[in-house]
Amino acid sequence: MSRSLRNTVMLLSALTTLGGLQTARAADLAVLNAACKSAMQGNNLATAEHDCLAALKGAEARKRADPAAQAQAFDNMGDVYLAKGKPVDAEATYRRAITVRDYAFGKYSGETAISYEKIGNALLRQKKWADADVMFARALDNREKTFGSQSREVADTLNAMGISEMVANNPAKAESSFRRCLQIREKLFGTRNADVGRTYQNLAVTIQASKGGDAAAPYFVQALTSLEAALGKDDPALA
Repeated sequence: MSRSLRNTVMLLSALTTLGGLQTARAADLAVLNAACKSAMQGNNLATAEHDCLAALKGAEARKRADPAAQAQAFDNMGDVYLAKGKPVDAEATYRRAITVRDYAFGKYSGETAISYEKIGNALLRQKKWADADVMFARALDNREKTFGSQSREVADTLNAMGISEMVANNPAKAESSFRRCLQIREKLFGTRNADVGRTYQNLAVTIQASKGGDAAAPYFVQALTSLEAALGKDDPALA
């Protein structure tokens, strides 16, 4: 074998090894993220914090890892902080995720909208109503541009906006957001759907707060009807 051919083979072997190593590292980070998420879903905060910190350190160490997995590691750690009543730490960690997403996917991507919503929730917990509103509005704008104005993703953001506006004691804006969310979800899923039922419920609570129980009653009835159809009449969620 000639020297030039031997050098080419060695280079290809090295590149293959490097590619395999990067793939393995990305897989390791995905496993750590999954363990963290599982602990969170099981309401085991101590285990979740341990696993999420491990994933976070992995994300910091692996500069060339999958950006979605890196951002997820920051998000998960932020979720732990939020669950522990540390919204300032959560906000800072979510902002690290948005830095990754901005660089990898662009400022106006659907991926970046995930970070805007999470930062919005952290600001909401700090009672920074105006700042939270800006974040949710950016998330909505991103998702409308990425997925279309009548998409499930836009409906999900409108629902988050409505909840934020209710917490900020702005029932008129909340009602508008929930009505837009409801219009999209009914069009996509019909009335026999749990998410549609929950949107009717959110809308009913909002209307009750601003217009009274009589105005809200038909929406509570429709919420119950949709949830019964989707979950069954004996589901504990109906209580």
